[in-house]
Amino acid sequence: AGALAVPAAPASVVATVGTNKIDLSWSLTDTGNLPILDYVVEKKTDGSGWTTISHAPFTSPSFSATGLVNGTAYQFRVSATNVLGTGSTSTPITATPTAPAGAPTLLTSWRGTSGQVLLSWHAPGDSGTYPITDYTLQQSLNGVDWLDVVRAKSTGTTATIDGLTNGTTYRFRVATVTDH
Repeated sequence: AGALAVPAAPASVVATVGTNKIDLSWSLTDTGNLPILDYVVEKKTDGSGWTTISHAPFTSPSFSATGLVNGTAYQFRVSATNVLGTGSTSTPITATPTAPAGAPTLLTSWRGTSGQVLLSWHAPGDSGTYPITDYTLQQSLNGVDWLDVVRAKSTGTTATIDGLTNGTTYRFRVATVTDH
Protein backbone atom coordinates (compact mmCIF):
# COMPACT_ATOMS: atom_id res chain seq x y z
CA ALA A 1 0.00 0.00 0.00
CA GLY A 2 3.01 2.32 0.30
CA ALA A 3 4.58 4.37 3.06
CA LEU A 4 2.48 6.77 5.09
CA ALA A 5 3.38 10.44 4.68
CA VAL A 6 1.95 13.95 4.66
CA PRO A 7 0.12 14.75 1.40
CA ALA A 8 1.96 16.07 -1.62
CA ALA A 9 1.33 19.59 -2.83
CA PRO A 10 -1.98 19.99 -4.69
CA ALA A 11 -1.53 20.38 -8.43
CA SER A 12 -3.42 21.92 -11.33
CA VAL A 13 -4.87 24.77 -9.28
CA VAL A 14 -7.41 26.62 -11.43
CA ALA A 15 -8.93 30.03 -10.67
CA THR A 16 -12.33 31.05 -12.03
CA VAL A 17 -12.84 34.81 -11.82
CA GLY A 18 -16.06 36.36 -10.55
CA THR A 19 -17.30 39.63 -9.12
CA ASN A 20 -15.59 40.15 -5.73
CA LYS A 21 -14.60 36.47 -5.68
CA ILE A 22 -12.33 33.81 -7.10
CA ASP A 23 -13.41 30.16 -7.23
CA LEU A 24 -10.46 27.79 -6.87
CA SER A 25 -10.25 24.09 -7.72
CA TRP A 26 -7.33 21.65 -7.75
CA SER A 27 -6.30 18.01 -7.89
CA LEU A 28 -4.38 15.93 -5.38
CA THR A 29 -2.67 12.82 -6.69
CA ASP A 30 -0.71 11.82 -3.55
CA THR A 31 -2.62 11.82 -0.26
CA GLY A 32 0.25 10.20 1.64
CA ASN A 33 -1.82 6.97 1.62
CA LEU A 34 -4.15 8.45 4.23
CA PRO A 35 -7.52 10.25 3.99
CA ILE A 36 -7.44 14.02 3.57
CA LEU A 37 -8.76 15.77 6.68
CA ASP A 38 -8.50 19.36 5.48
CA TYR A 39 -7.24 21.69 2.80
CA VAL A 40 -5.61 25.00 3.70
CA VAL A 41 -6.14 27.89 1.29
CA GLU A 42 -3.94 30.98 1.61
CA LYS A 43 -3.98 34.32 -0.22
CA LYS A 44 -1.80 37.39 -0.51
CA THR A 45 -1.67 40.61 -2.45
CA ASP A 46 1.42 42.57 -3.44
CA GLY A 47 3.31 43.68 -0.37
CA SER A 48 1.48 41.39 2.05
CA GLY A 49 2.28 38.03 3.57
CA TRP A 50 0.33 34.80 3.17
CA THR A 51 -2.97 34.70 5.10
CA THR A 52 -5.05 31.57 5.66
CA ILE A 53 -8.57 32.18 4.33
CA SER A 54 -10.06 28.72 4.87
CA HIS A 55 -11.03 28.26 8.49
CA ALA A 56 -13.45 25.35 8.75
CA PRO A 57 -12.01 21.93 7.80
CA PHE A 58 -13.13 20.76 4.35
CA THR A 59 -12.15 17.86 2.11
CA SER A 60 -13.56 18.91 -1.26
CA PRO A 61 -10.89 20.07 -3.75
CA SER A 62 -12.51 23.46 -4.30
CA PHE A 63 -12.95 26.74 -2.44
CA SER A 64 -14.56 30.16 -3.05
CA ALA A 65 -12.48 33.13 -1.92
CA THR A 66 -15.08 35.86 -1.37
CA GLY A 67 -15.07 39.49 -0.24
CA LEU A 68 -12.24 40.36 -2.63
CA VAL A 69 -11.65 43.78 -4.18
CA ASN A 70 -12.37 43.86 -7.92
CA GLY A 71 -9.35 44.84 -9.99
CA THR A 72 -6.86 43.71 -7.28
CA ALA A 73 -4.51 40.84 -8.14
CA TYR A 74 -4.40 38.07 -5.54
CA GLN A 75 -2.11 35.09 -5.23
CA PHE A 76 -3.48 31.81 -3.88
CA ARG A 77 -1.86 28.58 -2.77
CA VAL A 78 -3.28 25.37 -1.34
CA SER A 79 -1.96 22.60 0.89
CA ALA A 80 -3.53 19.35 2.11
CA THR A 81 -3.62 17.85 5.61
CA ASN A 82 -3.89 14.25 6.81
CA VAL A 83 -3.33 12.77 10.31
CA LEU A 84 0.45 13.08 9.88
CA GLY A 85 0.34 16.82 9.13
CA THR A 86 0.13 19.39 6.38
CA GLY A 87 2.05 18.88 3.16
CA SER A 88 3.75 21.36 0.87
CA THR A 89 1.85 24.22 -0.74
CA SER A 90 0.88 24.27 -4.38
CA THR A 91 2.59 26.58 -6.83
CA PRO A 92 0.94 30.01 -6.30
CA ILE A 93 -1.65 31.06 -8.86
CA THR A 94 -2.57 34.70 -9.53
CA ALA A 95 -6.10 35.88 -10.32
CA THR A 96 -7.96 39.20 -10.33
CA PRO A 97 -11.68 39.44 -9.56
CA THR A 98 -13.59 41.65 -11.95
CA ALA A 99 -16.81 43.59 -11.87
CA PRO A 100 -18.95 43.40 -14.98
CA ALA A 101 -19.96 46.59 -16.70
CA GLY A 102 -23.45 47.78 -16.00
CA ALA A 103 -26.18 47.60 -18.60
CA PRO A 104 -26.77 50.42 -21.05
CA THR A 105 -29.95 52.37 -20.31
CA LEU A 106 -32.71 54.20 -22.18
CA LEU A 107 -32.52 52.28 -25.46
CA THR A 108 -34.65 54.26 -27.89
CA SER A 109 -35.38 53.75 -31.55
CA TRP A 110 -36.92 55.67 -34.39
CA ARG A 111 -37.53 54.94 -38.03
CA GLY A 112 -34.95 56.07 -40.50
CA THR A 113 -35.28 55.76 -44.25
CA SER A 114 -37.02 52.72 -45.77
CA GLY A 115 -35.94 49.46 -44.09
CA GLN A 116 -33.89 51.27 -41.46
CA VAL A 117 -34.05 51.88 -37.70
CA LEU A 118 -31.89 54.28 -35.73
CA LEU A 119 -30.98 53.25 -32.17
CA SER A 120 -29.61 55.32 -29.31
CA TRP A 121 -28.74 54.41 -25.70
CA HIS A 122 -26.92 55.76 -22.67
CA ALA A 123 -23.63 54.22 -21.51
CA PRO A 124 -23.90 52.47 -18.14
CA GLY A 125 -23.12 54.52 -15.06
CA ASP A 126 -20.70 51.78 -13.94
CA SER A 127 -18.25 50.51 -16.55
CA GLY A 128 -16.97 47.79 -14.21
CA THR A 129 -13.33 46.88 -13.71
CA TYR A 130 -12.32 47.15 -17.36
CA PRO A 131 -13.16 49.84 -19.91
CA ILE A 132 -16.02 49.31 -22.33
CA THR A 133 -14.61 48.36 -25.75
CA ASP A 134 -17.81 47.76 -27.71
CA TYR A 135 -21.57 47.28 -27.54
CA THR A 136 -23.32 44.14 -28.76
CA LEU A 137 -26.62 44.74 -30.51
CA GLN A 138 -29.24 42.06 -31.07
CA GLN A 139 -32.59 42.02 -32.82
CA SER A 140 -35.61 39.75 -32.52
CA LEU A 141 -39.01 39.35 -34.12
CA ASN A 142 -40.56 37.51 -31.15
CA GLY A 143 -38.51 38.54 -28.09
CA VAL A 144 -37.28 34.94 -27.66
CA ASP A 145 -34.93 34.26 -30.58
CA TRP A 146 -32.20 36.89 -30.78
CA LEU A 147 -29.75 37.47 -33.62
CA ASP A 148 -26.57 39.53 -33.42
CA VAL A 149 -26.58 42.71 -35.48
CA VAL A 150 -23.37 42.73 -37.50
CA ARG A 151 -21.64 46.09 -37.25
CA ALA A 152 -18.18 47.57 -36.81
CA LYS A 153 -16.78 47.57 -33.28
CA SER A 154 -17.67 50.85 -31.59
CA THR A 155 -17.91 52.50 -28.19
CA GLY A 156 -20.42 54.98 -29.62
CA THR A 157 -23.95 54.93 -28.23
CA THR A 158 -25.86 55.08 -31.51
CA ALA A 159 -26.34 52.64 -34.37
CA THR A 160 -28.18 52.46 -37.68
CA ILE A 161 -29.75 49.08 -38.50
CA ASP A 162 -30.37 48.51 -42.21
CA GLY A 163 -32.04 45.71 -44.18
CA LEU A 164 -35.24 45.59 -42.16
CA THR A 165 -38.69 44.86 -43.61
CA ASN A 166 -41.07 47.82 -43.51
CA GLY A 167 -44.20 47.14 -41.45
CA THR A 168 -42.51 44.41 -39.34
CA THR A 169 -42.09 44.91 -35.60
CA TYR A 170 -38.55 44.35 -34.37
CA ARG A 171 -37.18 44.27 -30.86
CA PHE A 172 -33.65 45.36 -30.05
CA ARG A 173 -31.33 45.01 -27.08
CA VAL A 174 -27.84 46.25 -26.34
CA ALA A 175 -25.12 44.98 -23.98
CA THR A 176 -21.70 46.27 -22.96
CA VAL A 177 -18.48 44.51 -23.97
CA THR A 178 -15.18 44.87 -22.10
CA ASP A 179 -11.75 43.48 -22.89
CA HIS A 180 -12.15 40.82 -20.15
